[in-house]
Amino acid sequence: MTNDWIYRAAAAAFLGAALYHLAAIVIPRFETFAYPYGYPLWRHLLFIAINLSMAWLLLKQVRWVVWLVALMTIQIYVGHGRYVWTTWIRESRIAWIDLLTTVGASAFLLLLIATRRSAHGVRLS
Repeated sequence: MTNDWIYRAAAAAFLGAALYHLAAIVIPRFETFAYPYGYPLWRHLLFIAINLSMAWLLLKQVRWVVWLVALMTIQIYVGHGRYVWTTWIRESRIAWIDLLTTVGASAFLLLLIATRRSAHGVRLS
């Protein structure tokens, strides 16, 4: 049995993130709900490009994509993870979309690492 589903699921998640940023551009009410005031257009466009590129590389199952996913996971921790923490400390509430993004990115990274290791016959235990 192959683990292609992991790559497809991760690609779908990155595609979803690109659509989320696109929705913020084309639906002003969504942007005011989903992003802080003054979130720049260039940042939405940058993350649309990054997320679409990541989705394509995951679908191609490029061998070194796990390194890019690791870098994206670090970026997600810095952005979304920090927001989860500061929202909890300042407002005593959970920023669910950011928490799910952080946990999901971590899970995908671990699954991709395990998949790469098993593909090369490296034992995980």
